[in-house]
Amino acid sequence: MNSMEEFEMNENKKAEKHVSPEKNCSGDLQHKNLVSESAAVEKQYCRNDVPFVPCGKNSRKTKVSPNLLFKNSSERKYTGADPAFGKQTAERFAAGKLICGEEKKENKSEKKPLHAGHRQRLRERYLQAGSDGMADYDVLELLLTYCIPQRDVKPPARALLEKFRTLGGVFDADMEEVCTVSGISENSALLFRVLRDLSTRYLKEKMLETDVMDSPHAVQNYARMKLGGYREEVMMIIYLNTRNHVIDSRIVSRGTVNSAVVYPRNIAEEALLRKAAGVILVHNHPSGYVQPSEEDREFTMSVKRSLALLDIHLLDHLIISRNASYSFLQNEEIL
Repeated sequence: MNSMEEFEMNENKKAEKHVSPEKNCSGDLQHKNLVSESAAVEKQYCRNDVPFVPCGKNSRKTKVSPNLLFKNSSERKYTGADPAFGKQTAERFAAGKLICGEEKKENKSEKKPLHAGHRQRLRERYLQAGSDGMADYDVLELLLTYCIPQRDVKPPARALLEKFRTLGGVFDADMEEVCTVSGISENSALLFRVLRDLSTRYLKEKMLETDVMDSPHAVQNYARMKLGGYREEVMMIIYLNTRNHVIDSRIVSRGTVNSAVVYPRNIAEEALLRKAAGVILVHNHPSGYVQPSEEDREFTMSVKRSLALLDIHLLDHLIISRNASYSFLQNEEIL
């Protein structure tokens, strides 16, 4: 078989597979009838404002319920007759609120907690009015927001005040005891401790800048902050130079609930080592009652005599508690 015969056989096969003109005409006629009928149906439903969605290729448009919209559409395009409904649905679909014709269910985890925005409101209140315009538990709440993320801090703040009564009680409490409060971790207890120590340093710096004999309240405020939280008696010595400026301060003894053992001779030796010209004694009464006992008066006079031998002056003796203080000098018990 030559190449010409092969060419003719191939052409004959193609001709056999070709559709006849009659069949083409029949197909065109059927397609025109379907399009005409579909247009009539669409016109009928347009009067009822019902959307249409194509259910298949070259098929009739079918009446569907709005809650099934896009369910049978491969392209997920709105082709309805109601422009208002179509615009609203398209916007909801674009926003991700419709998935295959069904409403997207809300994720409960996306709901904002009831305390959302409360932290910002606390900060705004503080910036506008300061701590004077806030209750104690509000101040504690604001403080806890910096160490307890993404949780309501109102319950632990109120629990702290219920247990320790006051802000001072919270800051003076031991870290272990603070951690027993529900919702309070070691980080929160450590924050209270750090803030208290920073406050003590701040008051000490203020005291260093002044003549303490002209500003007795500066010494008293520092002493209360330094010793007011102790649950046992503590003795502290403040050493002064010739201008009555503070050289140093040091806790020299820690005792029991109602006594602290310290010897006048040791106080005199420490003052001499620091080249101090004057000394202020400070000790606390954990009971809160700051009136001196007879033992306090006898100890004061003994220290005064020991210091006088070294030409060092006892300028005052303070008895302090968390909220009060007693000065031997102001009550003329040291002349």
